[in-house]
Amino acid sequence: MLSKIEAAVEVLKHDPHNLERTHLIKKLEGVRPGEGQWRIRFSNYRILYDILEKDVVLYFVADRKEAYKK
Repeated sequence: MLSKIEAAVEVLKHDPHNLERTHLIKKLEGVRPGEGQWRIRFSNYRILYDILEKDVVLYFVADRKEAYKK
């Protein structure tokens, strides 16, 4: 799993907004800044993150079943 997380982080370094449309990245609706407005999907895991100007802030990595629970 660690190698998949590292690969996802590399993607986020270069294309956090998914402008190339080649990654499983989505902006989540109804989520405020600071709560992980964006998510990248890999395997059964999700990374929720925000984009603050030029910085990408990772909030957590979770199994897809747990990622969206409040």
